[in-house]
Amino acid sequence: IISETAGAASELSEAIIVNPNDDEMIAQSIYTALTMPASERKARHKIMQRRLKRYDVTFWAETFLKRLKQIDNTPLKTLTEAEKLDSAKTLDSYKKAKKRLFLLDYDGTLTELKSLPHQAAPSTSLKTLLRDLSYQKNTHVVVISGRDKMTLDKWLGNLHVNLVSDHGVWSKRINSAWKANVPSDQRWLERVESIAQRFTDEMPGSFLEVKTHSIAFHFRNSEPDMVSVKLPELKEALRSIIGNQPIEMQEGHAVLEIKDQRINKGQAALSFSSEDDYDFIFVAGDDTTDETMFTSLSEHYTVKIGFSETAAKYRLKEPKALHKLLNTFIKATD
Repeated sequence: IISETAGAASELSEAIIVNPNDDEMIAQSIYTALTMPASERKARHKIMQRRLKRYDVTFWAETFLKRLKQIDNTPLKTLTEAEKLDSAKTLDSYKKAKKRLFLLDYDGTLTELKSLPHQAAPSTSLKTLLRDLSYQKNTHVVVISGRDKMTLDKWLGNLHVNLVSDHGVWSKRINSAWKANVPSDQRWLERVESIAQRFTDEMPGSFLEVKTHSIAFHFRNSEPDMVSVKLPELKEALRSIIGNQPIEMQEGHAVLEIKDQRINKGQAALSFSSEDDYDFIFVAGDDTTDETMFTSLSEHYTVKIGFSETAAKYRLKEPKALHKLLNTFIKATD
């Protein structure tokens, strides 16, 4: 049992990772460890021991020194004049609009990116922001995320917002049940999971997030040198089983997602935008998976969070800047 704040947590992912401030979680983890079948305990220990032997203190010291020599001293990126969002003009459009729609990504957009998925739970201030925004007159808010529907429901289900999970697989309108937006045949998932799982052992710090209609291979905590070698191997192994099936690999911020290619956030965004005669639509996202929203609604306010290549018209540096803008909208109509 390892605290999520310990450095070893990212390398020993087969251990039971806990939040040291959550007494209930710690108690449950102790029970899980004590009642875990001997075969599972041995299997977990075997993987971690093999990994520790392979990546010993010499490996980490050499890796650290190598990366130290590769430090880039180029200046930090800044927004160009064309990319800057004119807050006053945007606010004026918002105030004049009769019907407004906000389509917002979650990770990296509403919250900062975290090393482990469960660490990105919404803060009280973020919940308050979404609540206040959603209760503005003639304003609808949709959170469109790659997260699974159970996590979104747990984190945001009690708010007055619409939810879209798994990049568009599931949607939930306010006061309604979850609805699937794609066919349910996902027999390919098991084969993909078995291959991806093998690579988590070969890439310390990586882990799988298995969803109802996709699998996410996270490698944010893995060494860049290891990623550059192993990620192409994983992609090649996956291509061999994908064949002509409607499945695609989509790479985001330190994550490779394998999903049904008929699913994307752009389709979900269009579905919501076509439900009413909206004269103010604001779209925000930070990742490759959000680009379909930007291209699908290119005539509206499309905002990229961060500096990677994008089809969005405008940029904001970080989630904090988006929070500030959204709070400006709220205060302008209070």
